[in-house]
Amino acid sequence: MKNIFLILLLQLLSILTHAQEPAAMKMITTVTIESRFAEIDRLQQLYVVTDDHTLQKYNNEGVLMKTFNENRLGSITTVDVSNPFQPLLYYEEYQTVVVLDRSLSELYRFNLNDLGFIQVDAVGISSDNLIWLYDANNFMLKKINNRGEVQREGPDLSATLNDDFLPRRLIEQEYTIFVNDPDYGILLFDLFGNYQRRLQIIGLQYFQVMHKQIVWMDSDLILHRFHLYSLNEV
Repeated sequence: MKNIFLILLLQLLSILTHAQEPAAMKMITTVTIESRFAEIDRLQQLYVVTDDHTLQKYNNEGVLMKTFNENRLGSITTVDVSNPFQPLLYYEEYQTVVVLDRSLSELYRFNLNDLGFIQVDAVGISSDNLIWLYDANNFMLKKINNRGEVQREGPDLSATLNDDFLPRRLIEQEYTIFVNDPDYGILLFDLFGNYQRRLQIIGLQYFQVMHKQIVWMDSDLILHRFHLYSLNEV
């Protein structure tokens, strides 16, 4: 996706994180960038993938702070900033996970194929800084450490999911794991990797979860919020 005008709804996102009721939207900062996609962490810092290989980090005033570039692993597939002190990048083409520190310096990386995983479509960081992944070869959600040792795994989902299930995003928030296939919807799992339900929200490439709501912006820059308790858009 090119030439997106990124509107930093930082005040709104902060209110959604802490308030008890949804609040009115108020834009406080605008940043215009040619980008592929963007994420905002819980400290209201913006992360932007500006081309196939470059990640930029902005503070909550829209000032560029740090940059990370790795052009030997193909395109950045996903960015997980659930932990703003350890952002995670996934390069699906090379099945490689790269974990950074808060200054976007590399902490470590590992190749999932080298660890014995044949086909991994989506990864995300857990609340205890381990790695969740969807193992498409075994139809399982698994939690591993950086040596590839499985710490937890859910049940076989082959009877639940279609063979063409292709998750593009996996994040842990609100004591729940969200696994999204834009053509299938968002699957919810508990922290043990057990399947709970499917939300038929179709077509989402990127979204964030905060204060029991799934939040995303469409191509017309309209903000949408889906409440996880009422299961309705608000």
